[in-house]
Amino acid sequence: ASMSLLSVIQTNVREQLGGRMYVETEVGGKKLQAAVDTGADTVYMANELADEIHLPYKKERGYVKGVNAKSLPIHGVARGADIRVGPWRGKVDITVAPLDDRKFYLGMDFLDKARAS
Repeated sequence: ASMSLLSVIQTNVREQLGGRMYVETEVGGKKLQAAVDTGADTVYMANELADEIHLPYKKERGYVKGVNAKSLPIHGVARGADIRVGPWRGKVDITVAPLDDRKFYLGMDFLDKARAS
């Protein structure tokens, strides 16, 4: 992950286990820690976390595949979800999937959108 990508969103970045970078985000008014994942194409959230914060999403067909995991069907997509990271605010599509770690990941589509604004 590149710190220059994150300088775009001007927020506190914390490193945790495995060198993964985390940023504080707000989705639908709820504060969450998100892992920055430059290996992911899109923004993903574990279905348990999406349900916990009452993120509205519509059932859609698709699959998510982790690095060492088999492909799993997604639960749906929250289209145009309000998100804030540092001073940056915008709308992103969040893929809701059966992730085993109850996490939230910001993929390249978010980083590209933040950089373009």
